[in-house]
Amino acid sequence: MKTWFFLFIPLALLWAQSIPTNVRVSVYGPYHPEVTIAINPTNPQNLLVSSNGLQVYYSYDGGQTWGQHFQTSIYGNCGDACVLFDTYGYAYLATLAYHPDSGFELERIVIHRSDDGGNTYPLLSFAGYDTCSYQDKEWLGTDLTDSPFRGNLYVCWTRFDTLYSSSENDSSRIMFSFSTDTGRTWSPAMRISDRQGDCLDGDNTMEGAVPAVGPNGEIYVSWAGLSKIWFDQSTDGGHTFGKDKIIAEQPGGWKFDVSGLMRCNGLPQTLCDTSRISPFRGTIYVVFSDQRNGEDNTDVFLIKSTDQGQTWSAPVKVNQDTGRAQQFYPWAAIDPASGYLYVVFYDRREHPNSDTTDVYLARSVDGGETFTDFRINQDSFKPRSDVFFGDYINMTAFAGHIYPIWVKMVGSSTSIWMAPISEPVGIDQRQPSLVSEFRILQNYPNPFNARTTVIYSLAEKQNVRFTLFNILGQKIKNWQLPAQMPGKHKLVLDFSDFSAGVYFLKMQSGNRISGRKMVYIP
Repeated sequence: MKTWFFLFIPLALLWAQSIPTNVRVSVYGPYHPEVTIAINPTNPQNLLVSSNGLQVYYSYDGGQTWGQHFQTSIYGNCGDACVLFDTYGYAYLATLAYHPDSGFELERIVIHRSDDGGNTYPLLSFAGYDTCSYQDKEWLGTDLTDSPFRGNLYVCWTRFDTLYSSSENDSSRIMFSFSTDTGRTWSPAMRISDRQGDCLDGDNTMEGAVPAVGPNGEIYVSWAGLSKIWFDQSTDGGHTFGKDKIIAEQPGGWKFDVSGLMRCNGLPQTLCDTSRISPFRGTIYVVFSDQRNGEDNTDVFLIKSTDQGQTWSAPVKVNQDTGRAQQFYPWAAIDPASGYLYVVFYDRREHPNSDTTDVYLARSVDGGETFTDFRINQDSFKPRSDVFFGDYINMTAFAGHIYPIWVKMVGSSTSIWMAPISEPVGIDQRQPSLVSEFRILQNYPNPFNARTTVIYSLAEKQNVRFTLFNILGQKIKNWQLPAQMPGKHKLVLDFSDFSAGVYFLKMQSGNRISGRKMVYIP
């Protein structure tokens, strides 16, 4: 019988003792702020990066080499780019968008889907369409668990009635939409924040909603506004949310000044540990920054909940310096194999009274109780307040491979850099990869009415044939799919033209066969 193990090895043995090699993802250019990175869970060598200049970068060799293209759409694209891989290996790029006919208002969230790891984007859809309001700060999430909502996509954002309006009749609120068909269509936009903010794009505005998914498919979202961190959740795949809860104070608010930057913010990020072997599985984390310790001493903080958001810890300082320095723009990731928590952020501890900036990475192996941090950039740099530096950086982690990514400024030019880091960690030995066999998983729902979703996994690239039989063994439907990549895939079946009863679905490739029984109740 295979066993689980989880190692707490002294940090000095594992944690980097020198600055890791830095890899430049982009060329130098005038506009590369707000970078995001994602890793393909069905092929960890496949990485995807985006920036606010709408450049998309893709790698099939773990980040050693990169392809690049500029992505746009018929709806227009206008920044706040975000990338994501789902459980089937599809890649997604979301951006804000405007159409010239709308007067260049940000009227919707555009979502591009790639079926080849980020090289091309044949599928285009959108969420949150509203010509009478202004959309901002969207972020994607997806369910990678084995919950009934596995494969669902989620997007949160801020909706302004009128951006920068001081009218009491105009407000900001957090919005949400979901997709159950790998991004083809999206649910109507739903307001999830009970409390509204103003439209001035400052401390009293509701902003910074990042969705996270729990072990059972729960959706967790936090955001900032009115000098507080707010929290809400859904347990039914995003169809309904609960009441807002204040989970932390944010003294001074989320919008503050840091010298050398055009603007700065401490907007929160929500995460949840869904790793199988971690003793902290199910813990929800929220990472943010503020200036509670002084305008010259911005710090990064973490709060957590171990009871599905009912109660929350006091803030823990993530950056481990003891002096007065600026640490800002944090982003965090949890390794789904180990449950280790990582936070990347800009840091000025080594440059007192200077705008010279470094990048630090912090790690916690004890559920966010304590952190160790170290510098990861090889060359310090100095941003300029007359050049937009962006509102966030990013990182991802998978099976001991950590990829923090940031923007570096030289003169007025910016470029994207990454520091690939690997470390041995305790990993669930039952799953050396997410996919290791040829089989159909249980469909959901089951029994079902009209439509049901089948998840199937492939260990290698192969052609797949499906055959549907009734309870008498008669063939009802037969279809052949083109070559499928290794990984988990989703198949949606529509039985609305069939009779009620028990059916059997067979999947075959060569001499490999897997099947499932399904019950259709109209």
